[in-house]
Amino acid sequence: MYDNAKLSACSKFLGNTNPLIKDNRIIYQNLNRLFFFISIENNQNSDDTFSANLQISLNHYIVGLFIHNLLIDKSNYDQNLKITDDEKSNKVVHNLIQNPPSNLKQDLNYYLILVYANQNAILNPFNYSIKIKPLTFYILLILNRIENNPGLFFVNNDHVTEDTINFILASLHIEIPKNLLYNDKKK
Repeated sequence: MYDNAKLSACSKFLGNTNPLIKDNRIIYQNLNRLFFFISIENNQNSDDTFSANLQISLNHYIVGLFIHNLLIDKSNYDQNLKITDDEKSNKVVHNLIQNPPSNLKQDLNYYLILVYANQNAILNPFNYSIKIKPLTFYILLILNRIENNPGLFFVNNDHVTEDTINFILASLHIEIPKNLLYNDKKK
């Protein structure tokens, strides 16, 4: 669709990737996508602060939401429940819920984060963070390593996962004939 498209002079000068011009139409691509992270921060009352973010898949984000709610109210826990599609991962999750490690750091803050972002924008248009228990963070970190997706190996990654919603977002764009832009009456 964008073959032989050219950046407008201002966009080229500023280093922007939007808009493109093709067939005398200005095309604004939707570069926004959904990204999912687990995050860890030290206590904000400390003299030094740190935070680290690791990108996870949509599937594990949903698993994280489920585990988060499960740990809030364990009365709904069923050890035979299928939490993940992968049997090995499912066993790991159940084992950790039933026998959580005793040495998880409680003095850190853990978050499950959804970001709607472009990674080129100055500010992300939407962030949603849920403070989670250390065990939820620990489980999601292990699931991330079991998943073994090389695109998710690095912290603060901009890898776009192949989820339906990201394909839909990628297909959205705005096309405007140049003569309709900026009230230009030249035809």
